[in-house]
Amino acid sequence: MRMDDSRDTKRPTERWPKRKLRARIRAVSEDVPIIGAGMAGLAAAVSLREVGFRAVLVDKSRAVGGRMSTRTIGNARFDQGAQHFAIRSDSVAKLLEPAIEAGVVREWFRTRDGRARYVGVGGMRRIPEFLARNLDVRTVTQVERLAVENGRVTVLARN
Repeated sequence: MRMDDSRDTKRPTERWPKRKLRARIRAVSEDVPIIGAGMAGLAAAVSLREVGFRAVLVDKSRAVGGRMSTRTIGNARFDQGAQHFAIRSDSVAKLLEPAIEAGVVREWFRTRDGRARYVGVGGMRRIPEFLARNLDVRTVTQVERLAVENGRVTVLARN
């Protein structure tokens, strides 16, 4: 990845005003920064962990999940975004197998052609919450810029 101005020799923290920089997340050589803690970001982090890397997920929202969001108003609970899903690949089946075994995901119904549809028990947001339980996730953090120096990525963010 190249910086926009390759002639700029200042360090990342000198290039941007400190008043805008609220949090600095430095990824060390074995860390991988992932922007977004939706299902794609969580799946990437889980996969990276399986091969020995440590991912740091950064998300601007208050909670993980992205489109898998559950809202509660009074006594009513509803899924805002994805309401159900299908498992169509071995990699997704492997990712969600622990959640199914833990009772976080259950089969909802089958289509006429026999394909299963699944839901999160207690709301769809429970699925990404389950996947994120052992990951380093930084929510309410807005990424300002990414910088690459000496093969390392620095995420410049504010929260």
